Amino acid sequence: MDIPTTSEAAIYRLQNYLPRLLLSRFQALEILEAKLNIYQMLHLYQVFFPKQFAASRASTLLIGQGHSQRERELLDLLYEHCFPLPEWAMEWAYEQRLEHIPIEDKGISWQCEDGIEGLLDEWKILIPLSSEGYYWLISIDQELAEWYELEFGISIQTIQSPDLVPQYLLRKRCLQAGTPLKFLPLVLRVLDKNTGNVWLDEQCSYCYGSDYSSKYPWTEASIRFLTKEWHRAQKAIKCCNEFTNWLGQDLQAHFNIVLELWNQPYPITN
Repeated sequence: MDIPTTSEAAIYRLQNYLPRLLLSRFQALEILEAKLNIYQMLHLYQVFFPKQFAASRASTLLIGQGHSQRERELLDLLYEHCFPLPEWAMEWAYEQRLEHIPIEDKGISWQCEDGIEGLLDEWKILIPLSSEGYYWLISIDQELAEWYELEFGISIQTIQSPDLVPQYLLRKRCLQAGTPLKFLPLVLRVLDKNTGNVWLDEQCSYCYGSDYSSKYPWTEASIRFLTKEWHRAQKAIKCCNEFTNWLGQDLQAHFNIVLELWNQPYPITN
């Protein structure tokens, strides 16, 4: 049986297979959305994993409000071959439908839960070099600024404001310095959630009152986009790890090297 992939096809299928009940407009819309979600996911299974779909004997019947066994197979395959799905989402799929593809933060989150204190030292020490971190320490949380100075023995006042550091010149100087310093601009963009990559820029969801902030529909375009973005995110994470591993080998000495580069005077341009 062909799987409808549009709302029109789903409506036609419902008209022929659903019992003719007197439903409110809201109830009818909920049923349509749920059925369309089922058809979309099974269609994606066929498109991206045709061999597994053909060989599958998992049931497509729904139990309660969650996903069918066949749909959960798709989630497992996406997790294994395309991009990570949150653990909570994999568990939630047994009881509730995932109306959108959930995106889990794979970057660095220091404004939620454990805050800066929850970071590794090699990330903590870089906070004043990020635009968000410098502003936070200077303007919002004086106690945190004092903690930073006591923790690392560095006065924030001796660190040049990121607003005074032209990014294109910083990138040029870091490239000239070679590996691993050439990765510093990327590391700071990761801290600022300003990489342009959905996996690295996703905000921690519990700060925003939802289970996930970004929402992507169950479409072929979304799967391809998120898979491509995840591959890019993995490369960026590898570069960041190379830099922070080097920094952590001798934290104070290596951070002084970073600061020397950072605090160099930059020409004033009009």
